[in-house]
Amino acid sequence: MGAYASTFFLLMGIGLLVSRLFSGYVVDKGYLVAQVCAAELVALGAALLLARTTSPALFLTCGTLLGMSLGALLPSYQTVLVHLADKNRRGVANAMYFIGMDSGICLALLVGGFISQSLGMDMAYMIAAWGQLMALGIFVMFVVPRYRAIIGTE
Repeated sequence: MGAYASTFFLLMGIGLLVSRLFSGYVVDKGYLVAQVCAAELVALGAALLLARTTSPALFLTCGTLLGMSLGALLPSYQTVLVHLADKNRRGVANAMYFIGMDSGICLALLVGGFISQSLGMDMAYMIAAWGQLMALGIFVMFVVPRYRAIIGTE
């Protein structure tokens, strides 16, 4: 699949761009929780497929799906965090969100590199899938009830 790596990331970027075009609209219509859950499930499915695929077409499709899910997830999580923060602390909440996201991406890349080097890319994707599942569980169990209490809808 190494021969398709640049195309994978190109399609991932296109997926990210396309999803950002409609994800804000979906959130504005009141479907933030549904969008986060759907995007987490798409990312989970793409990671599981990546762990097992030998098909270049499926490999490239997974890149697109990961881009689309990330494009929907990142602004949605930011929206949740801003709503959960006190009105006078939203700037700090926003900054902390980006620090957390950047640190998480850095840590995931480092750990993913060690895992893929020692256990293989298939195991790195499997572990990433577990991470997506844990993120979805934490979101549904802890964040959604608080978000709904503050927003009063959804």
